Amino acid sequence: MKRLRLAATLLLGIATALLLAMWVRSYWSADRLEGWTPGGESLIVASKQGCVATMAFQWKGPADDWRWQLKSTEVDATDSFPAHDMSEHSSRGGFDELDYTVYVVSPPMERAGGVIMGGEAYWLRGQGVIVPYWSLALVGVALTLATRWRGRFTVRGLLILLGVVAVLLVGVKFLLTAEPVDVDDVPLP
Repeated sequence: MKRLRLAATLLLGIATALLLAMWVRSYWSADRLEGWTPGGESLIVASKQGCVATMAFQWKGPADDWRWQLKSTEVDATDSFPAHDMSEHSSRGGFDELDYTVYVVSPPMERAGGVIMGGEAYWLRGQGVIVPYWSLALVGVALTLATRWRGRFTVRGLLILLGVVAVLLVGVKFLLTAEPVDVDDVPLP
């Protein structure tokens, strides 16, 4: 049992360290994995600007545009996913849902003389979520620490744990129900 607990701690610790590395990478590189699910839906899992976005939808474009592949672009590139800036989701702590967004297959190209040519984009309609890396890292750290727990309960310890969980739930509810602030409506000093 001791070796199993040690192995679980090591695996969860390594997974959390890799998650933290992806979190840091997400600020200068937008990565995404996309492909088909067994149910016939299309799936995108993207990492961008401190968040992970996942979306399932029905692909309406050409079939050869959609196959399992891993893509990396710059964060501010027009073909990064989601196409908008992730700071739009900061009013809810980084949590949000995706149901209608732009997917850029090929960005517009600028030719000599400043003429912009081509580019191909589609509107995706489906179900998706945006989750900030901080919440995933918190879960990873909590699971890693939980594998080291010995299993002794005291009333005092349970009450402290209950209080911490209650504060976290109230904080998450506050973050999820907070109204976004429109920067244009804020008066300048």
